[in-house]
Amino acid sequence: MKKILVADKNTIHEGHNLYGDETYGRTISYCIKEYDVLAEFWEYYLLESQETRALTDACRRCNVGKSILNSHQVSSHLSDTVRAIYDISIQALNVYLTPHIWIEESDKNIYFTVEGLSQVNSDQIRAILNKIPELDTCMFDHNKVTIVAPREKALVKSIQKAESIIPLSVSVEVAYSEPVAENLIYYYMDEEDLEDIKENLSRLNTLLLMVGSGDIRYDEVEEIAYYLERIGKSASIYSESYPIARALGALSSTIHNNVQIFIDKSSSLGLFCKTFGLDLTNWLQMIFYDGAPSVNFMDDTIISNAQMVGSMLCVDDAPSESIDMDDIFDF
Repeated sequence: MKKILVADKNTIHEGHNLYGDETYGRTISYCIKEYDVLAEFWEYYLLESQETRALTDACRRCNVGKSILNSHQVSSHLSDTVRAIYDISIQALNVYLTPHIWIEESDKNIYFTVEGLSQVNSDQIRAILNKIPELDTCMFDHNKVTIVAPREKALVKSIQKAESIIPLSVSVEVAYSEPVAENLIYYYMDEEDLEDIKENLSRLNTLLLMVGSGDIRYDEVEEIAYYLERIGKSASIYSESYPIARALGALSSTIHNNVQIFIDKSSSLGLFCKTFGLDLTNWLQMIFYDGAPSVNFMDDTIISNAQMVGSMLCVDDAPSESIDMDDIFDF
């Protein structure tokens, strides 16, 4: 079981992170007074993580050794860290606090620190950190949390170093790793169901692009929930897409039960909804038309983003009622 360190209050810390590690003088900070600022934080690091993921995919196609191939874990670690920081900040906003996020960097690591958590239940913070197994380097006290993520630039330097030592044109004995599969087009879905998803997704994306305007009507929010439900039902027939179907069904139910909250927070939800719609479109295009590295490509991203949007609609600390997925997909 991973360890979550408790801060030693007698330690003298450098900067804002709880580890006291030396970092660069430049820091990035977000004063989270409202959900819009938290959306800016998510957008910046989500896009950066996607760029890194593209880089690591390219790296995996090079014969530069197992140690370099293992570096693909860097971007997923950053995504998990951003998700945890987001979830913790949401908890603070929900109890009317104004948390502050600090991002500091050293040669090896990025330190994400959230402070201003004095009224957030420590068990909730532990639960957020524990539900993501990859977050094995974190520390918190009663008011502050720090999570350490490896720097992406370390991956770039490793690739450059390996290429300078091992010419790619030379055959070199390296530790065995699983061969990287070619991108494949998957044909597991009936054409009628696929067409239904395409049609419903097109209508859904039109509505999702309207969310950020802050001028969305009650019936339009109901339509968003409806199209999510329809896409989820079509996808739920197939085991390959069932995880995505569960996430869409749960989000549809959450939106349906919180329409007015959705309207009130529409300006803050705009960025998340736009990203979510693009992710669904990319999933559909790559799995069924262009080709993807696996049949579960983008599952984690879509499920995570669906949970993000849903969490913004659940404003109280009481656990929401469990959703019976068989009821959601009951034909």
